[in-house]
Amino acid sequence: MLPQSNTASADSNPAVAALREAMKGLDAVKAAKERTMAAAVANLENLNAVEDLMEAHRGKISKQDAMTKHTGIFQEQFAANDAAEEQRRALCQEIAQHGPALQQLTGSNVADPATTQFFMQLSQAQMEVEMLAQMTEQGFNFYNQLNDWLNRSKQNIYDFKMVRDMEKTEAVKALAAAPTPPPVQQQ
Repeated sequence: MLPQSNTASADSNPAVAALREAMKGLDAVKAAKERTMAAAVANLENLNAVEDLMEAHRGKISKQDAMTKHTGIFQEQFAANDAAEEQRRALCQEIAQHGPALQQLTGSNVADPATTQFFMQLSQAQMEVEMLAQMTEQGFNFYNQLNDWLNRSKQNIYDFKMVRDMEKTEAVKALAAAPTPPPVQQQ
């Protein structure tokens, strides 16, 4: 990504080497985040919470187990996203630390085509960093929406159960309070 310099000092400069590695790292982080988001979307598309929640209503599985099952499948994506974001932050800090040394090194080669190409690549890297930040924000919003949906589903299940319990109680009271008819005599 970084231009090859005509001077030996640029080739052996640790700032240039560190920037090359950091930019490669940013590419890897971007690819990892894209894979994580694709996996999360696939998990959401395959989410069949209604069936498990109905099983919980029927008493075949506990409600907690049903909810844990559906929130648990996203834990891997949460962890991968957090790790990728940490890597991105560290790489951005590393790029910022080596910026002044790079400016000193490239100050004499302003008209060099390789330098121009390098700065274009740096600009592209900055756009990719911004895109990663947007993807992180989208991922955060996705997980918040998923959490809200799961909480609403949980509340609806509790409401459904409470209404059925109240109906059962009223039916039992009505049956208990009903007078028993006198026995019919046969002739």
